[in-house]
Amino acid sequence: MSEETKTGGMPDGGAPDGGMPNGDGGQPTAAELAAELERVKAALKTANSESASRRKRLEELEAAEAERTAAQLSEVEKAKKLAADAEVKAQAAEERLRTAMVRNAVVVAASKLNFYDPEDAFRLADLGEAQVGEDGKVTGVEDALKTLAKAKPHLVKAAGTAGSLNSTEGGRQTRPSADEMIQRKRAAGGYAPI
Repeated sequence: MSEETKTGGMPDGGAPDGGMPNGDGGQPTAAELAAELERVKAALKTANSESASRRKRLEELEAAEAERTAAQLSEVEKAKKLAADAEVKAQAAEERLRTAMVRNAVVVAASKLNFYDPEDAFRLADLGEAQVGEDGKVTGVEDALKTLAKAKPHLVKAAGTAGSLNSTEGGRQTRPSADEMIQRKRAAGGYAPI
């Protein structure tokens, strides 16, 4: 007889169905099948338990990653919003500074050009051509004020007027009061009460 026939047709000595020979023609007994079933059930239960714990851990890690990503994005969004707000504030401050510089230049130039009220000159002049340079110098103001003076000559004092006797344009024309005289003497140290 050949070796295959002695061992149930399998060269490694096993049963044809992959089980172990048990002496009754290669079929496992009910007890062996029950034991194998219990072993497979236990292995399946262990695998399912391990799979469930790994799935739970994976969900926790994915949730933590999503939370971290959301926090990171919200930090980026916060930084972008802060940068945008700072840019708006900087532009507003720059515009206020520009306006103040132009106003100051108008007041100085309007005083030189003998405007009655430099603020009126600022409000009425067309300052669209006025520019503030990188060095802080304002240009175009004097030309705008000269144009305004030609268009509205009543805003400018006439050259050579010293003021009338009844006005205070030319300086004080009346005598100081007694209280003013006392204050001046006290300030100079020449007053002693009686």
